[in-house]
Amino acid sequence: MQARNSRATRSGRLSSHVPGQTNWARIVVHELTHREVKTKDHAYEHQGINPRKLGADKALENAGSWAWFCADCAGALTDGVIKNASAR
Repeated sequence: MQARNSRATRSGRLSSHVPGQTNWARIVVHELTHREVKTKDHAYEHQGINPRKLGADKALENAGSWAWFCADCAGALTDGVIKNASAR
């Protein structure tokens, strides 16, 4: 079993998690949106998922956007991660 780590999230809370847990949760949400609501892959995090660059219509049907939305609602994204993905 992997050791648990703590880190501060954007909400200021300290969260204990298994390393990589946030990424795996985003992957599950991403893939489930393909299956359940027929989302597409217009952009991935490493390409940048800035809705202003992607456009509202594509952002709404982009699986990665929904995965990020869920992670952000859970307070799992740091300011640095968001800034990095939005800058591309």
